[in-house]
Amino acid sequence: MRTELKKLGFGVLAATLAIGGVSAFSAAQPAEAASSTIVISEAYGGGGNSGAPYNQDFIELYNLSDAPVNLQGLQLEYFSANGNSGGSTTLPNVVLEPETYYLVGAAFGSNKALPAIEADHTFGANMSGTNGAVELRDSTGAVIDLVGFGTANKFEGAATPSLSNSTSAQRTDPAVDTDNNAADFSVAAPTPQNSGDTGTGDPDPVDPVEPVDPSEITPIAQIQGTGASSPLSGQTVTTQGVVTAVYTGQGSKNGFFIQEPGEVDLATHNASTGVFVYGGSSFAGGVEIGDSVQVTGGVSEYSEVTQITTTATSILTGEDALGEAVAVALPEWPTTDAEREVFEGMLLAPQGDYVVTDNYSLNQFGEIGLGFEGLLLTPSEVAAPGTAEADAVAADNEARGVLLDDGQTWNYMTNNSAKNSPLPYLTLDTPVTIGASVDFTVGDGVILDYGFDEWRFQPTAPVKGTENSPVAFEDVREAAPNLADRGDVTVATFNVLNYFTTLGADYGCSAYNDRQGNPIATSNCGNGPRGAFNEENLERQEDKIVAAIQTLDASVISLEEIEDSSDFGGHRDDALSTLVDALNADAGTDKWAYVETPEGYDVPTSGNDVIRTAFIYQPAEVSFVEGTYEILDSPAFTAGGNYANARAPLASSFIPVGEGIDGEENQFIVIGNHFKSKGGEGSGGNANTDDNVGGWNLARTLQAEALVDFAADLQEDQGTDLVFLTGDINSYSAETPITTIVDAGYEHLTVGGPEYSYSFGGTVGSLDHVFASQAANELIVDQDIWTINANEAIALEYSRYNYNVADLYDASPYRSSDHNPAIIALQFSEEDDTETPGPTDDETPVEASVTLDLETLTQSESVNGVTYQGEGFPGDTVRIEVVQEDGTVSLINEAAAVSEGAFNGAIVYRDGDENAIPMPVGTHTIRFTQVVDGEELIVEAPFEVVADEDENPTPTTPDEGDEDAGQDGDDQGDQDGAAEGDDNQGSQDAGANEDGSTKGSDNGGSGNGGSNAGDKGDFAGDNHEGGLAKTGAEDTLLIALAVGIVLLLAGAGIMLQRRLRA
Repeated sequence: MRTELKKLGFGVLAATLAIGGVSAFSAAQPAEAASSTIVISEAYGGGGNSGAPYNQDFIELYNLSDAPVNLQGLQLEYFSANGNSGGSTTLPNVVLEPETYYLVGAAFGSNKALPAIEADHTFGANMSGTNGAVELRDSTGAVIDLVGFGTANKFEGAATPSLSNSTSAQRTDPAVDTDNNAADFSVAAPTPQNSGDTGTGDPDPVDPVEPVDPSEITPIAQIQGTGASSPLSGQTVTTQGVVTAVYTGQGSKNGFFIQEPGEVDLATHNASTGVFVYGGSSFAGGVEIGDSVQVTGGVSEYSEVTQITTTATSILTGEDALGEAVAVALPEWPTTDAEREVFEGMLLAPQGDYVVTDNYSLNQFGEIGLGFEGLLLTPSEVAAPGTAEADAVAADNEARGVLLDDGQTWNYMTNNSAKNSPLPYLTLDTPVTIGASVDFTVGDGVILDYGFDEWRFQPTAPVKGTENSPVAFEDVREAAPNLADRGDVTVATFNVLNYFTTLGADYGCSAYNDRQGNPIATSNCGNGPRGAFNEENLERQEDKIVAAIQTLDASVISLEEIEDSSDFGGHRDDALSTLVDALNADAGTDKWAYVETPEGYDVPTSGNDVIRTAFIYQPAEVSFVEGTYEILDSPAFTAGGNYANARAPLASSFIPVGEGIDGEENQFIVIGNHFKSKGGEGSGGNANTDDNVGGWNLARTLQAEALVDFAADLQEDQGTDLVFLTGDINSYSAETPITTIVDAGYEHLTVGGPEYSYSFGGTVGSLDHVFASQAANELIVDQDIWTINANEAIALEYSRYNYNVADLYDASPYRSSDHNPAIIALQFSEEDDTETPGPTDDETPVEASVTLDLETLTQSESVNGVTYQGEGFPGDTVRIEVVQEDGTVSLINEAAAVSEGAFNGAIVYRDGDENAIPMPVGTHTIRFTQVVDGEELIVEAPFEVVADEDENPTPTTPDEGDEDAGQDGDDQGDQDGAAEGDDNQGSQDAGANEDGSTKGSDNGGSGNGGSNAGDKGDFAGDNHEGGLAKTGAEDTLLIALAVGIVLLLAGAGIMLQRRLRA
């Protein structure tokens, strides 16, 4: 049986409040000054241990002032005797009245059945019962109070004596603080008090457990009990059971599990019928799975698991044999500790869908993280940190997660014997890939065990390689990116995990060694190289990266974590050039090129880190636009200090190579990024609040803002709004650096799963991202995160070569890095420069055209409207608009009917009562638009309205504040209506405004026609129908023929509309 260990995140808030008469800590106090407000009044670390009066550690605070104090922002931290942090917490928005207490609970001990304290606030510090220190700080980090006990190296004046499981350090007079712990504190029985004064007093006595007779058989269920720990702990018992698992040999658990025979009725099952029997360090077996045994020994809780340390074990045979222990068909993974407790130590046959969600510790402890019914997601990947939604994701992870262990206890990274024993489960032929389903039907079941604060499935015997494996893993590896459509061009991002051609061996660095002492990867080299230690290992690393890039096969790849060779005496591009040479040698042709750093380019400080970003590309698919290489020089990246280790964004522009798509209108910008890492922390917004965000979140957010501004400047300078932001942002998808980019209008292409780019801490999420501007997003036809790296076991990496006796290296793409690459596919529209085929002998071509009954008409004549007829239109409907002389657009019909290529109708001008009135004087244009097979067909037919003779013309009203409102822009009819006022005439959305209140900007075209002619009226349609007019087609409509101008805007033409104008 185990006791519950509460695991809560540690937070750091850098805010304080001052409300009314409530004090707040906003200014630092000298560390040596005695506190005049809040002090530590008691510290206790023996909770839940043997002889303890309570089941939990605690720290008690006291307000010794005569005014209320707001605790918000105060930081409480526990330190071990040698000064290492054991956990911290930030206190919430709570006002503590004068002369009152506040109780902060810390970790639970092994015996949670002991009396509980009533804490006001809880965090997870596992305090020592004898020696340690507790520090209270204000929001700026200044020390308010410090208490050291025993041999702690942190204290005020002198430390208090050492404590015990039954004693605490408590302030002799809570209202006195002399800054001398030895003088201010005494050691006595704990007396916890909370803000309601309900935590004080002697704990209720615990009824003693009646001893059992070791000569009699005690059922396993009675030994386990129904509580959090065995009620018989400390007693000697004799019990019987059937052996379900045996662990012998070096590095094993040195014992066996037994279970009561027969099937389990889940409807009535309330106590475990299985238990672990520890045989001692020299345990050599003597029992086999299926044996009936009788065991005598002492009951104890070891690492929160009930076990019997055997002093006598005998095998029961013949009539004394017990029968068979039946594996429990567990229909689903229990979501709470209490539900799991009743199966502790029992043989299970898990049902349902379990998938691999973590394999990082497989290389070290032989553990594999499983998720019931899906992957465990990093909370800040799907919800903003600190929100109820993020907390719900974390709780869901706790409810669905369980480990698969190997039946061994050793460390495969440090134990020499372990290094020479094959890693469990993993071989080159049996990958253990995140996302793979787990099949439990191939073995005899698993034992539910607990250790190191995690529930775990144990095999029934130690697993070596695939020997004794109780499971089989689905092969979910992707041989190539999962792109159904690669389009014309692909763009990717790939963090290549410290690809350095400068070697540790040549730089005097230390190394990470394999099991035989051979150096593999560079270690502890300061600001020196970070990759392979020597040529042999560089070749291994390079082979995997080359294989990955060749298969990724993107037109443009943004690389991160490649060496900046200028820091090692070479040209900045030396390592990049070496990688491209290796790629081309592998391809057997000059398939790849890299974007060179321009001669004499002034690289900003942050662009000159020992690792950098870079671009490689395929000249057969894209061409680099000379003069577009630019590194952002921004204080967000170059200010030094907190921001010194970020790599500034690198931008370059490309144009597709291919007939019909190779025009400047298709030029697109790619900006590669590698933001400040999550490692370490600063202060304030850069503190690590232990909510997956890590340190330096404010720095990354400011870098995102700078990136957005950089992209906007490049768009304006280069005259294109086709922009892709790529790279390692070091932020999960719901964190503020990412939301800053999305809020700026970028489409987040790689969000939402089911693939993610990174695995950390047992969960998955994406640190690597691709964003597209809205115009660029229209080009996207597919995207994928290729799960070749983060999803694979680190044991396959070149840096772990020969760490284990099993041969786990190959030159495949799998685990070529620790980040998964992401890739997007773009489809550009081809410019239609083909000639229209001539007529055949039996047909006459019909070009799209429109005829009007009148080319010029007086205002009086205009009351009857202008009749139109169209022919040769290939689509089923046509959009009809009137563009007035001042540029105002009136939508007549969004989808007017077309029959056999023809239609007819009339345009009139009506007032608010729908009465026909004279049209305003001027030249107006009826515009007819169709989009067929991605190609836009526009036909325009102008007509002129003149004033009646001897009458004053009806004035028109130009767009507000724009003398040139009637001037046509370069592009007619922006189809998506997204670029108001950018010289694009006739925005589609704008013409649909019902109230006509939206005015055009620049050259207009974005407002409804209701503002024209003194707001007297607006153009409208009348009697439209598909097909040719029934009568008068030849005599009336052709009185004055005006064939509209046909504009076939396809391919480059469409892209021309997307380009920005100065």
